[in-house]
Amino acid sequence: MPKIVLQTGSPRGTFKFGDPHPEVPDRFYTGWNAARYNEKWNSGASLKANRKARAERREKNRAKMREYSKAHYQANKEKRREQAARWFQKNKEKKYETCRKWREENRGKWNNYSTTRKNRMVNSGNRNELIDEIYACCDRLNRAAGEKMFEVDHTVPVSLGGHHEPWNLQIVPSEWNRSKHNRHTNRWEGSYVDLVKN
Repeated sequence: MPKIVLQTGSPRGTFKFGDPHPEVPDRFYTGWNAARYNEKWNSGASLKANRKARAERREKNRAKMREYSKAHYQANKEKRREQAARWFQKNKEKKYETCRKWREENRGKWNNYSTTRKNRMVNSGNRNELIDEIYACCDRLNRAAGEKMFEVDHTVPVSLGGHHEPWNLQIVPSEWNRSKHNRHTNRWEGSYVDLVKN
């Protein structure tokens, strides 16, 4: 009986946990053997048992793992942020698609979260005089128009990582803001005077 060769000769990081072997049936990748500098492949039954054991271990040590994770993050905050930023740059489309899918499936949760977050930012202690002036200017335009025609908009939406800072705020028509929602990061280039006159 010919010997089954499991090693593919691929560089480390080629396969993820649970990936099937490219040539041998019923063999799945379970990790990298650092001592032997080669791949570890297991059968489907072994992989299932491995996953079950990992899940039980996570459940048993949930609080301990959470504390460890929190301490590790605090000790490596800048490094983790840089890693997250690099990953996001490489996987922007994937991230946006995952977020869009989740929002569609959890519309109620998303609306509550988005409103709460925006209110928290608007009412936070980070507001400065320039932000107050932008909101005051919006109020003056609405008084001049005789109705609530304008709103303060986050150019880069809060839901997409935008900040509640003067450089990310713009006064826009309410209808334009509602149609924009969080679909883009465009600046409004219309005329306030023309709208108020009409």
